[in-house]
Amino acid sequence: RRQRRRICESGQKMLEEFVGGPEQLDNTLYNKTLNYYKVEKREDLHYGLGSGELKLPDSMDKLLKQRESVEPKQDNLFVRYMKQAMSGFKKTSEENKGADAEVAVSQVKPGEIDRKAVYKLKEVNFKKNFIVASCCNPLPGDEVFGFITDKNEVEVHKRSCETGIKLKSRFGERIVATEWGDYKQYSFLSSIVFSGIDRIGILNAILSKLAEEIVVNIKSVNVTSKDGIFEGVFNVHVHSVEDVNVLISKIAKVDGVTTVHRALI
Repeated sequence: RRQRRRICESGQKMLEEFVGGPEQLDNTLYNKTLNYYKVEKREDLHYGLGSGELKLPDSMDKLLKQRESVEPKQDNLFVRYMKQAMSGFKKTSEENKGADAEVAVSQVKPGEIDRKAVYKLKEVNFKKNFIVASCCNPLPGDEVFGFITDKNEVEVHKRSCETGIKLKSRFGERIVATEWGDYKQYSFLSSIVFSGIDRIGILNAILSKLAEEIVVNIKSVNVTSKDGIFEGVFNVHVHSVEDVNVLISKIAKVDGVTTVHRALI
């Protein structure tokens, strides 16, 4: 984490010098810069510049000419799926006739997702070509499938997800087979739940064990203790189910820990 922070600070300084000083780097210019690199977060932008993965343009004009891309506010799951349900019932008033018309309808239009092919879940320049469903929070390595939204985006659900199962039964024509890729830039948020016998220094012991041999990106830690028993939750950024299993294995080896598992969402 310290190394990433230093790289981010270096990238931020590079950007500030490029635009003429930190006072010039207002929200408008930041948004144009994020849009230029197709990056969602400032931290990812700073890290990309500091690590050399992203290169500054030849002149400020290339940044200033970018149009800001403002993402529309996301509806909640119920509203979004109801909209998709309504659109699914819409039918064209004219029926295609003849074999030529049937062939034309079956062809995949440019920009559309081929629902008969396996959809590769990829990341390019800190951007991914899919949405992680918040109802089940899948990780690379989980058995999943894709649901095509009204915006022609693939939303990834676990096969065991209750919301996903309902989508399958109601909108089967929108379901696509998916295949995980390799993710080095984009990380996934996961939760690890653990409990055991409370003792002095138990949390430090767990953190020390996690830091052995690997770099762990911990978002938050929540630990409570009552009647000699402690319970805790780690929210961590990982790249796959394998990463979570490694962390679980390390926590399980700490003296006093009795249970540890990935949170079931």
